[in-house]
Amino acid sequence: MAHAKIIKTHENAYQLRVDGQPFFIKGAGLEFGPMELLAQCGGNTVRTWHIENGQRSAESILDDAYSLGLQVCMGLELERERHGFDYSNVDAVAEQQAAIMADVIRLKGHLALLMWGLGNELNLCATNSGVWDAVESLRQAIKAVDSDNLITTMLAGVDKPTPPTPACLLNTSETTFQFQITEPGEYRLYCQVDNSADASGVANIPFLVSDIQVANQPTQPASKPSTSANNNKVNKL
Repeated sequence: MAHAKIIKTHENAYQLRVDGQPFFIKGAGLEFGPMELLAQCGGNTVRTWHIENGQRSAESILDDAYSLGLQVCMGLELERERHGFDYSNVDAVAEQQAAIMADVIRLKGHLALLMWGLGNELNLCATNSGVWDAVESLRQAIKAVDSDNLITTMLAGVDKPTPPTPACLLNTSETTFQFQITEPGEYRLYCQVDNSADASGVANIPFLVSDIQVANQPTQPASKPSTSANNNKVNKL
């Protein structure tokens, strides 16, 4: 079983290590697509959104990823306030956690598993900070049964987060967070990501830019992001 950990290399800089070796994520959100193609292109990591997506089981995704030498960020779906879920409802939150923990216990030993992804864009259109209490409760419960895999949560940008910054994002030895950003007509996203992270007060904890979505772009972009971004603050893992 692989052991993943975040190491602080110097001030405000972090590195993801797997079994003690540096691991730079080269991946894609790929719940239904061809993992074989990702592997052929040199990718090493797949992100999913759900345990059960209606087409493939989590076990099937993990098994296929392992056969291709890919690691998996396994999505654990949490209900969203914008879809009507009430994070002030103690019973509903407890029921959600119990169901998720059953999945965690079932899957935690898989060799392809790299990290757990708690929810997706839980901050989008959210006003109830109780969502972060639920995320933190889950983080603690997961770490109690699984010390080998990291935990992350995916944010829809960080310029206007649901206050306050969740405590689960501050444990840098165990937790990171990912976020997505879209800028129509632009590939120059690194500076904007960096500035929004600074403004939100989370620039000094490890984060991963997991999805760079460029709207209204041709299939083949005119240029690619500069590799010099590897040294920027945004690329902390």
